[in-house]
Amino acid sequence: MRCAKDPGEHKECAAEELYARIFKSEREQNNPDRGKADHDDRGDVGGLVSIAAVTHYAVATSLISYVKSFIGESTNVLNPAASALAAGDKEDKLRTLATYSTRLSLALTLPLALGLMFLGREFIVLWMGPNYSGSATILAILAGMLSLSIAQSGTVSILYGLGRHNTFVKLVMIEGVLNVGLSIGLGSVWGLVGIALGNGIAASALGVVLLPRLVCRELSFPMATYFREAFLGPLVSAIPMALVLAALVGTATSYSWPHFIALGLIAVGVYAPVAFFCCLNASDRSRAYGLVRRLLAVS
Repeated sequence: MRCAKDPGEHKECAAEELYARIFKSEREQNNPDRGKADHDDRGDVGGLVSIAAVTHYAVATSLISYVKSFIGESTNVLNPAASALAAGDKEDKLRTLATYSTRLSLALTLPLALGLMFLGREFIVLWMGPNYSGSATILAILAGMLSLSIAQSGTVSILYGLGRHNTFVKLVMIEGVLNVGLSIGLGSVWGLVGIALGNGIAASALGVVLLPRLVCRELSFPMATYFREAFLGPLVSAIPMALVLAALVGTATSYSWPHFIALGLIAVGVYAPVAFFCCLNASDRSRAYGLVRRLLAVS
């Protein structure tokens, strides 16, 4: 696709090229053997709405894909760790690894998701221009509904390390079918919002119900204990940040990068100390204090 020379059309053309590049890239890089690839319903979008609307959807999903990649890459190391623990018949440590990885993944995912939900419109306007501010609604839906599913990437790595991923692959196939059905059904009624809701509902079913149930069954772990130890701390930590962002968003009369960065720093400043005490145990906090003391000594 060739962009028009008129500067006024440059961002629209860039957005369409962004969609084409993302869609082509994800089709080429999708590896079904890995089992972590989420169903991408941009094909459903293209069948229900115009190309211009698909571009709005692609802007939102591209930002979500960055969060998925960041969390997914950070949990890949759990695959060999789980294999080593299984070889040593250390079931207790495997259960600890599952809850710990989910808790820390969720602790990383939630602030990113909240940032996209509350600051997504400002970022998109600054990044792509005001014509694409409508993508913020789609982004907020996807960020809110996919965050718990994204945080389960650590348990997926553990299942692969244990060689117990056959059922997970079937669950991903079920999620894909549910995603397509819901996206088509809801999209025909509410357009892009319906498609995003269909994607979010399917991902939530996998990440909040089906996958935790599978992990707890494979590791002989009570679901109530798993949810309490893995989910409670990060969710409680996110409440103050969400309240602060909800109060601050919309206070500016115009968008700017300094305003966006300032809001982000305030949000992180609220979230980090709460998460430090809610998501880390006493031993982890002691190690963190020791690391800070060593860094200060070196400097």
